[in-house]
Amino acid sequence: MAFVHRRRVDGVIAEATPTATTPPVGESPTATAAASQSRDLSSLLIEPFPQLSQFVSLVSLLRVREELLRDPLLKDHFKYFVEGVLPWEAKKAKQILLEESAFEERGGLLYRYEGRGIERKEQLVVPEACRKTVMVMNHDHQLGGHSGANRLTEKTLLHFWWPGLRADAREWVASCRECKERLKPKAKRAPQTVPMPLRPWHTLGIDVSGPFPTSRRGNRFVLVVTDHFGKDVETFAHPELPAHVVTQILVDKIFCRHGPFEVLLSDRGTNFLAEIVSEVLKILRVRRKVTAGYHPQCARLTERYNQTWEQGVGKQLRTENELDWDLYLQPFNFSYRMTPHSETELTPFQLTHGYEPTHMLRVEPVSSETRSPPVAYNDYYSVIRQNRLELIETARARMEKSRQEREWKNSPPWKSK
Repeated sequence: MAFVHRRRVDGVIAEATPTATTPPVGESPTATAAASQSRDLSSLLIEPFPQLSQFVSLVSLLRVREELLRDPLLKDHFKYFVEGVLPWEAKKAKQILLEESAFEERGGLLYRYEGRGIERKEQLVVPEACRKTVMVMNHDHQLGGHSGANRLTEKTLLHFWWPGLRADAREWVASCRECKERLKPKAKRAPQTVPMPLRPWHTLGIDVSGPFPTSRRGNRFVLVVTDHFGKDVETFAHPELPAHVVTQILVDKIFCRHGPFEVLLSDRGTNFLAEIVSEVLKILRVRRKVTAGYHPQCARLTERYNQTWEQGVGKQLRTENELDWDLYLQPFNFSYRMTPHSETELTPFQLTHGYEPTHMLRVEPVSSETRSPPVAYNDYYSVIRQNRLELIETARARMEKSRQEREWKNSPPWKSK
């Protein structure tokens, strides 16, 4: 298999990458020169990391504050929350009052709140002039992953909001040349036959993808490990993946990193059925389940992620970096972990760790005056543990509902519905 990539040519990446010499709004020429010098130094430092060659674009919160006052769809909301003044038009005034409880003005910025409890989201309201940067970082950038419209929408809504965001996400993906060139029709998904795991990293799937073109580091194959509950993933590129290498990865990178797992699903590959693998799994007290050739849906999650990462990484490659494909695996995994999964509606990171990390675009440091007081380790553990238990129960209910819906859709015509 060869990765094929053609770079987007509409100027979006170039515009979003901070290379302009004109000082941004609110910044002095001196500050801009210092930032330019910092970028030059960064270029030298990241030279060994071509997968991070695009700088992380930042949303200028100073510009967000200024553009909120100019945005035709948001300025009335902003003026009401800052000054308490409603627009003269009755329809607009009524809409603002209906939505009042969902918005809050803080520090000259407007925030929207969605959801309840541990799933409550704080979304920065983004004016039109600043939305392109958000879309580039969440989709086009190496850490964005070129996800589809639904995943792009859900990932963006974790931290940002604006009117018409869903439609904008669909339009953005539809206009992405890399996504159009690699668009494949959705395959009919068979219902999952694996019993629902009890917790994250309880039941794992394992598969080998490849061979791919030999990378500059000599890698040709990728071992993929998937968590059937939290939907988290780990990928490992190697020149070859014989049984002893697979065993070493399972012990060092999975068992020692994520803790004991109880079930391992694999196909009948010789590198999975070898005696050394069987003995190590016996020592670790892991039950192995081998998928039958006529029952491939047992390994559906792992095989599906193989297709997902191959397409996502392939969209970022071009002639000069196609032999660096293995360097793009971990940034793509990062994007996947930070995006809500369709079955759980939660991110793999959140289900695994019990909290959502700060988004890369949220760059304004928290002042010492507003910073939360220190929390004792025991208190922090109690909060995270409770959050995680609630998230696991929520995910379990949603996965069961999703499983029932798939069974209903895939049931034969003669079966009553």
